[in-house]
Amino acid sequence: MTLLEAEVSLTGNEWEKHPIVTGPEAPCILGIDYLRRGYFKDPKGYRWAFGIAALEVEEIEPLSTLPRLLEDPSVVGLLRVKEQQVPIATTTVHQRQYCTNRDSLVPIHKLIRQLEGQGVISRTCSPFNSSIWPVRKSNGEWRLTVDYRGLNEVTPPMSAAVPDMLELQYELESKAAKRYATIDIANAFFSIPLAAECRPQFAFTWRGVQYTWNRLPQGWKHSPTICHGLIQTALEKGEAPEHLQYIDDIIEWGNSAEEVSEKGKNIIQILLQAGFAIKRKDEKPYALFTDGSCHVVGKHRRWKAAVWSPTRRVAEAAEGEGESSQFAEVKAIQLALDIAEREKWLVLYLYTASWMVANALWGWLQQWKRNNWQRRGKPIWAAPLWQDIAAWLEKLVVKVRHVDAPIPKSQDTEEHQNNHQVDQAAKIQVAQVDLDWQHKGELFIA
Repeated sequence: MTLLEAEVSLTGNEWEKHPIVTGPEAPCILGIDYLRRGYFKDPKGYRWAFGIAALEVEEIEPLSTLPRLLEDPSVVGLLRVKEQQVPIATTTVHQRQYCTNRDSLVPIHKLIRQLEGQGVISRTCSPFNSSIWPVRKSNGEWRLTVDYRGLNEVTPPMSAAVPDMLELQYELESKAAKRYATIDIANAFFSIPLAAECRPQFAFTWRGVQYTWNRLPQGWKHSPTICHGLIQTALEKGEAPEHLQYIDDIIEWGNSAEEVSEKGKNIIQILLQAGFAIKRKDEKPYALFTDGSCHVVGKHRRWKAAVWSPTRRVAEAAEGEGESSQFAEVKAIQLALDIAEREKWLVLYLYTASWMVANALWGWLQQWKRNNWQRRGKPIWAAPLWQDIAAWLEKLVVKVRHVDAPIPKSQDTEEHQNNHQVDQAAKIQVAQVDLDWQHKGELFIA
């Protein structure tokens, strides 16, 4: 084995040096945490991509469009099994609630009300108590987790049935298939019912009210093992096609789009019949961020529309003269729709920081169309652009999300970072501005 200092990048652009252990017979390089979904540049300057595969895109039905899949990310299923008897702590653990992130207070309160309404948690009076530990997810939303470290220390052991991640990786590499698909079970832990006598140990307090979990909680040491085993049992009972499973993540494969789609339908049907809920997963490869800007000096103005792809890490832009930033924002939508059509996408996840654009695509557009592109008897602004967009929307499913901007750095998420990228791409670069005071208002761009 050899220890070397290699340049590693998780973006392909910015490189950092990290120690890497490798050898002539090693099937993988140790230090996989740095390399997963990233890049490695060896001492000779060769650039290697890890976890990234070139895929052929065909006009097929994605698994995310299958019936009975749910849009709501908070949806919770209920596994059709008896209430689970789980190990009970040997000692009572009572921990007071410590201070939490201020940004999490309102979202967590809303989440607790939601979980109580779904029967996932209920009010209780227990000698046990653990502190809430909110975790911000990559999309900026919050996950309700509880700090069960104290409880975990006094909980009897169980035989771990969760497979080793590295072994799964080796097995997946051995398949050498052309196509892969992943299936996401919605809130899998919360789908597993707990026996009543096991619930008091999971108590926590929020705003003076004590609650406990009626379903398997996140943060408890045995939750992954129990969840993995029950999903595995359901798939075996349903005679699911060949797949790999890691807790609530499932991957299946095949050599054709039709084969992968058919296997996916089979597995999803088995999981739905067992009582799990399957959610539609945001298709990052089909996401585009849009923005537009206008630069004005005197009587002259230039506009620029930009689109940013978070997966390809590239921007496309269009420029012109004599229009406003609102016009540029609408042109950016046209540009995004053109990209989606060119790439033969079946769905487009469109992100915009413009409330005008978001509201138009959420509902105003249909109203304008019904009123013959008029409002209060007058033609709507930029009617030809909106008519063109409406024609595109008849051929393509478009999911629109508004991005709040700007936001404090403490609330920065991957979504806002991508929005910053498109904001930069939409800025008009003026190399030199020469205002001749004898001809004030004239703009010269070098």
